[in-house]
Amino acid sequence: MKGSFIINIKKATIKTIAAALALINLASTFPTHAADNPVLDPLLTVFSAESGSGERIITNVLRNMEEITSARDRQIREFLELGEEHFKILDDVVSNVHPLVLYSYIKVINDFFKKYPHIKAKFIQLNGHNFHIQCADAAELGITAPDVNLNFSPRFTCSFLTIINRAQQKDVMHVYQTALQGIQAEFFSPVTLNLYSILARSVAHELGHLFESLVFADDFIKNNRRDLEEIAFLDDSVIQSLTEKIRDEPDVYVNLQPSITLSKYYEKARRARSLFSRQMTPEFDRIKARLCRRARETFISGYGKSDSKEWFAEGFANAILSRKPTKIGQAILEYLDKKEREFAAETDKEKSGNALCCLVAPKISVFFDDDF
Repeated sequence: MKGSFIINIKKATIKTIAAALALINLASTFPTHAADNPVLDPLLTVFSAESGSGERIITNVLRNMEEITSARDRQIREFLELGEEHFKILDDVVSNVHPLVLYSYIKVINDFFKKYPHIKAKFIQLNGHNFHIQCADAAELGITAPDVNLNFSPRFTCSFLTIINRAQQKDVMHVYQTALQGIQAEFFSPVTLNLYSILARSVAHELGHLFESLVFADDFIKNNRRDLEEIAFLDDSVIQSLTEKIRDEPDVYVNLQPSITLSKYYEKARRARSLFSRQMTPEFDRIKARLCRRARETFISGYGKSDSKEWFAEGFANAILSRKPTKIGQAILEYLDKKEREFAAETDKEKSGNALCCLVAPKISVFFDDDF
């Protein structure tokens, strides 16, 4: 009896130690995007799949709006500094997006560019590329749009991250519940179930499109693919004019009437994207096939079934917002690391005075070389 009691005590002790070690291990897996204010620490708290627990955390966090607003403003300043005058946040964004939501949106962008500085440098390098965050309502654009959308001007000289539907973006619970319900239904790819990852999910998805198009644009320029230019892009005067206003007269752009200018821009951008998609679909399909072979699985989300581009963006969101990414997410992280090293090596060659050789390739090889 005494021996049995001692054994039980030992078992309990072992379980206690194991539990403590598990908690330590869990803490060590927290992403580096920890809140920069103790008030926001609950954003990284993992909770059950029950939506009510997340809602309770939001309710508690929102009691400290002054601290939340301050943290958001720090993220905005960091974004502008990272962009080296190429990144802009238009005035209507701050007034139309809840501070907690905007904090998460901008932080995921900042974290990505800080982790991959040479990808950021390549992004800025391409034609003095600009990245602007703006707000618009779907009705203004004449489209049925999700919460966040991404479009490019001709020749990739500017990217517009558009936060859709101002009224909804002011409602933290709406943004949170919409994303969580999509994740739970497997319509969206899995991310770590904390408030930060759930709120940032849609922007992480659009960052996937941004990265995908960046690599294509880099290859397009290096290989002097003039034969594809008329098919891939529309040299439209409306879009070109808007791009020039943003570059040369940002104050004028801010005061433009969104219902006129943005609707025209989106109409032309959709046509350009349609042409671009038809041209590049086989290439994106090949990218997906290679990643699937590497990951040995194909499903990432219901939305990812739409086409190969959405599949990649969904996998990208899983990769950068999950403590334990899926096999597809892991494969995308490997590829991100590979491109970061590649762009870093190009920078080193440029600094040493060795010019990069740009040849006209018989076929675009956008993402992978033969050994990936």
